[in-house]
Amino acid sequence: MALKSYEIGIFNSEVRRLTAEGESHPEFEDSWADMHYVEVRARDDENALEQIERRFPKRKGFVVNDLVCVTEFE
Repeated sequence: MALKSYEIGIFNSEVRRLTAEGESHPEFEDSWADMHYVEVRARDDENALEQIERRFPKRKGFVVNDLVCVTEFE
């Protein structure tokens, strides 16, 4: 099965909330209040989201804002 390249927009809701209140998160940089774009190669959308969830877990405040398939590889 060919892999696809996905670009995923992600931010941290806890960091966003804290920086709006003038505070910093104890674990993550303030820049996580803004959108970050991460690229992964995966079989499909579901697999791409699984990879992101392992690296940036929802339980730690990470939110996937968008997912775009940018290319396919053979």
